[in-house]
Amino acid sequence: MVMLIALLILYLRNQLASGTIVFSVVIALITALITVGILRNQLKTAYKQSSATNYIREDSFDLQIKQDRFLYHNTDKRKVRHKE
Repeated sequence: MVMLIALLILYLRNQLASGTIVFSVVIALITALITVGILRNQLKTAYKQSSATNYIREDSFDLQIKQDRFLYHNTDKRKVRHKE
């Protein structure tokens, strides 16, 4: 295992000296930046609005019963302590 790591280090040192790794990293960064830029421009489909009225279609929601129905009723009572 140590021999494999040593060989890998020697290989990378030779590649770095020739400049192929640096060139590859630069090309990869340029490609990534172009891709991220294109995808970022496609995300601008929604714009900030001050209210949600534009999301509701007229006559699309008809609330007829305005009552809440609770299935369970739990009450916790605790004495409130006041600092004197």
